[in-house]
Amino acid sequence: MSKLGQLKSSANFSAEDASRQRSELLIARKRADELSHDLSKKIAELELLQRRVADLERQLTDERKDFESQLLFQRQEVNRLKEELEESFREFTDLMNTKIALDQEILMYRKMLEGEESRLNLTPAPRDSPFNIPVKRRRVDGDFEGDESNASLTGASYSSSRTRFAYRVSSTARGPVEFFKEQDTHGKWIKIHNSSNDEMNLGGWELVHEADGHETRFKFSRAFSLKPGALCTIWSQDAEGNSHNPPADLTMKNKSFHPGTDVTILLLDADGEEQAKCTVKREKIRPGVNFDRKSGVRAHDEVSVLIGFNFS
Repeated sequence: MSKLGQLKSSANFSAEDASRQRSELLIARKRADELSHDLSKKIAELELLQRRVADLERQLTDERKDFESQLLFQRQEVNRLKEELEESFREFTDLMNTKIALDQEILMYRKMLEGEESRLNLTPAPRDSPFNIPVKRRRVDGDFEGDESNASLTGASYSSSRTRFAYRVSSTARGPVEFFKEQDTHGKWIKIHNSSNDEMNLGGWELVHEADGHETRFKFSRAFSLKPGALCTIWSQDAEGNSHNPPADLTMKNKSFHPGTDVTILLLDADGEEQAKCTVKREKIRPGVNFDRKSGVRAHDEVSVLIGFNFS
């Protein structure tokens, strides 16, 4: 009986040990599953970071190419201006040398003439003035009377006719990014404004400018954004005083806005949906109409003056 008891005790101990080992095996498998799940998450995060790095590298490459092209253009412009300056200096030098030679020649001939006059005891003749030019007398009705060398300008009268025009600027916006209340009417620049308290990402947005049948498109870079309350000016490539200082100032490459009397400007998001619209129209103003700059109307006067001279 004692032998049987020992065997039972040994069997119970072995069963408990096997149960404990199975529990440890389950715990180890669970831990392995957790580690495998964590590894999958880390791999996904690594792939996301790698894609982000690749996007940043592409963006850096695009920005570098843009900077290099602008730098090349600036260098070419500087070289062109240097060549023009050197050519102007050469022309100026040639003209100065010619002037000095002519002055010396005139002085020599004048001394020779004065010597001959002194030798022959001649009275020097009055020098002709370039202002003693015969002119034709004319009546008020436009008929000519003849040539006289002592005709003089006695009076002038003029009449003027004035036509007033104004450029009316109106804009609408679906969101916080809108066109500024003042826009250039000569196609030099366009201003947009972020009226919200949040930074707005305009990556991939597009500006469409249409003026009298001419269309110009400008696309913002993928990383472009406007800070709260900030203004951004998009300049034509040939505009005087333009500057490229993102995000406040952007200069288009090889593009210009066309001036016109009927201008429509659209701001499209990355999906091509209209977010803001601005129209600039030239209107003829009736006489006696007052202008208020706060209303968005800017007046320009076109004055034609007819001047008639009376000779006697």
